[in-house]
Amino acid sequence: MPFRRTILWAVVVLAVGVSPGNAKDISAEYRQDVRSLLEMTNAAQLGAQFAENVMRSVVQRMTKTNPDVPQEFVDLLVEKMRPELAAGMKEISDNMIDIYARHFTHPEIKQLIAFYRTDVGKKTITKMPVLMQEGSAAGQAWVARNGNAAVEVAMKRAMERYKAAHPEKK
Repeated sequence: MPFRRTILWAVVVLAVGVSPGNAKDISAEYRQDVRSLLEMTNAAQLGAQFAENVMRSVVQRMTKTNPDVPQEFVDLLVEKMRPELAAGMKEISDNMIDIYARHFTHPEIKQLIAFYRTDVGKKTITKMPVLMQEGSAAGQAWVARNGNAAVEVAMKRAMERYKAAHPEKK
């Protein structure tokens, strides 16, 4: 059962990460400016790094909670997950344009572009992969310490709510 829960957890994390949300109609110039901002901040590389970290975390958790899983299976899982994650990067990038447009006006996007052209903006861009890596490591450490308990609590609460909403299915 823990193996299935680990896979389900991974699917939920990945599904939430690629949710398109509500697309916003924006001008071609606005769309191009957001795309330029994403390119100059290396968002695609950061996204790929995040996906790789999620995959590693899933594999690490799976092998820790299911030591009987053959290494050959783990290797095949990683081999099959990488292209799936890579294929989703274009869609995720397009979704990110819409997400940025929902949260930033076009003038704000232009201000962000101007900021990332400054020395401190450029430093932020160069430090972001390290910050993401260290943040991911902190997240992985938390999951290693608390992940099973958090999933158990969430599943218990979800089951309680489901049973309360559907008393006939007890």
